[in-house]
Amino acid sequence: MPTTITEADWYTIVESIEDGLCVPFLGAAVNLSIDGYAGLPLGYEVAERLLAPLVGKKRIKFDDFVTVTPGPLLTPADDDDEQVTALKELLQDLIRVRAEDLARVALHVESGAGKGTLVRRLRKILNAADCEPSRILTTIAALPIRLVVTTNYDELMEEAYRRAQPPQEPLVITQPLDGFNPADQQRWAKELAAVITTEACPRQADERPIVYKIHGSLGEQSGQLIVSEEDYIGFLDTLGRNQKGGVPPLIQDVVVQSRLLFLGYSLEDWDFRTLWKGLVEPIPNEQQKTSFAIQKDPSPFWVRFWQKKHVTIYNVDLYEFIDELREKVP
Repeated sequence: MPTTITEADWYTIVESIEDGLCVPFLGAAVNLSIDGYAGLPLGYEVAERLLAPLVGKKRIKFDDFVTVTPGPLLTPADDDDEQVTALKELLQDLIRVRAEDLARVALHVESGAGKGTLVRRLRKILNAADCEPSRILTTIAALPIRLVVTTNYDELMEEAYRRAQPPQEPLVITQPLDGFNPADQQRWAKELAAVITTEACPRQADERPIVYKIHGSLGEQSGQLIVSEEDYIGFLDTLGRNQKGGVPPLIQDVVVQSRLLFLGYSLEDWDFRTLWKGLVEPIPNEQQKTSFAIQKDPSPFWVRFWQKKHVTIYNVDLYEFIDELREKVP
């Protein structure tokens, strides 16, 4: 898998930003703790903490009890066999996936303790009260980007805009699990029409950015987070049978026109896959543009999987990418 972004792809990414035709999709790793920055836990870490009350331990580490070991018929020399290596990768993925899958773990918590308890625990685990926006978020806030889509439940992207120079108060749209009612759709259509231009162009400093929180927000009191498997299934059902209550049409229009830049996602997560299924896959094939995803050390299986869907995955550190992007975009 490529570990260096080609000059042609850099040109495409920068050009789309400068033309107002880039939509970043932000996942949990944009808040990753690194180099003295205290961020928020990733999905598998949230799953670990949610599991703790279920298994009676304060802290568990999956590596302590979930492993793949060679069978008795394999020898050390087999480690050099490509087929054996591929088999180990497959088994590791299949064995670990449920233990680290936040959507599945959340389903167990929700089934046993209820959705309200699940949301309360998530508020504690993902408490961003003392967090600063990462430099990934502050860089995005400084770019002439009109729309940011995020599956994160925190409000750090909004805070990054408020701290930008000049400060911006973003238009924040939170997707309800059951879809928008007609009154809300009309309200959002009116507010979006005031900030989305008829022709694609970069956002100006005095124009409000849009933050679309497609899986809910911990800042909302309704608790309508899309977090468990049942939530994801319900969300996809809403998009499939109730387009009028699904993603606001003007946001869909911007997504269709734009180059998509996935930052901070594990390519196998429900977040990433439902985003693609709900927002991108319905776009006619001839209108789809190549999307880019930045992820450090992705699984080879998922790289191959997404390449078939026209997603170019770069095995690049996200902070290194954002620092270089900052230099390339004036």
